[in-house]
Amino acid sequence: MLYTVAVVPSKKARNLNMQQRLRTREQRAELRQKKYRYLYQVRTAHGDVISQVCMAFMQNLLLLPHTFV
Repeated sequence: MLYTVAVVPSKKARNLNMQQRLRTREQRAELRQKKYRYLYQVRTAHGDVISQVCMAFMQNLLLLPHTFV
């Protein structure tokens, strides 16, 4: 005969899941803000490649002779 055992999460694990689900809107907004702040710090720490490309393009526009028709 084959016996099966149902695995039920512990009370502590269930309470933790409930707390995670009950995060307020403000808490979610704060977590989102922290994420973007971290991404901005990483982006600027390694040199903002996007801005470097844009600035190089603008400098090239300024250096090119302008011909107007």
